[in-house]
Amino acid sequence: MRLNRKSLNIAGLCLGFFSIVTSKSDPNLGAILSKLLFDRPLARLTVVWGFPGIPRGSKTWWVLVTHFFLVTASHGVLDALTNGGLGVAFFAPFDNTRYFFPWTPIVVSPIGADFFGLRGLQVITSEVLFVWVPIMLIAKGVVFLRNTRMKWRGCESAK
Repeated sequence: MRLNRKSLNIAGLCLGFFSIVTSKSDPNLGAILSKLLFDRPLARLTVVWGFPGIPRGSKTWWVLVTHFFLVTASHGVLDALTNGGLGVAFFAPFDNTRYFFPWTPIVVSPIGADFFGLRGLQVITSEVLFVWVPIMLIAKGVVFLRNTRMKWRGCESAK
């Protein structure tokens, strides 16, 4: 099963929702909403509401649930790679300790008009280098492996 434009748009909305919630609200709420405890139910609800025609429990349904779980779970990991903010409470609500990874290459984004200056350019540059380029390379690798596997199986088209 391939993820279509609708699923990618919904994935973007999930990430956008978490960015707004964690930057504009009570940090404790943001911590709870960006944790694995919340990610699984959100992934299931996203598939139930966003893809009502897919039978629950089917292979396609579980692929989509896994996809949206990974999308929402990655938010905390990316936050722990930033060089600012409060850190990530990975184990909230059971433990409010906040963590950063030892390597924090992603420049934390300023909130407000400061984003449209030099600082914003630094943020975009670090996100392109440390988030988007690796994602693109992984996606290209997956497509290459899929096409190679299809050719070995004797499929006519590797689209």
